[in-house]
Amino acid sequence: MKSLLLLTASGPLLVLTSHESLRDPKLLDALKGRGIGKFVAFEVPLTLAKERYGGHFQVVENDLHETDDLRVLDLNGQRIFQLFRFDELGRRFCRKTFKVPFFLGDLLPRSESSLKAEQLHCVFEEI
Repeated sequence: MKSLLLLTASGPLLVLTSHESLRDPKLLDALKGRGIGKFVAFEVPLTLAKERYGGHFQVVENDLHETDDLRVLDLNGQRIFQLFRFDELGRRFCRKTFKVPFFLGDLLPRSESSLKAEQLHCVFEEI
């Protein structure tokens, strides 16, 4: 299990996930399903999250099932930033997803001109 601090367009949130990697397509789909396509994420040491959230952490952790692999631990950005310092956090990741607009079709090489607007081009990079 991992604990992740996500900095999203709608604010920070702390999540627990059973996925071992932020590159896992199922995790990215779960985040996308919650409207999170672009974010900066920090790994939060699990022991630190357990210590800071106590009983609430246990409740959320015990509710983590194979079919429910993404659980929100905290949606309150102010509380998250009060509980954790940046120097306590682990690796940083950036994720950005964007759609290819229709009008770019004329600018793309012929081999790529068959791209459809609903196709996504995703970039994942570790900082």
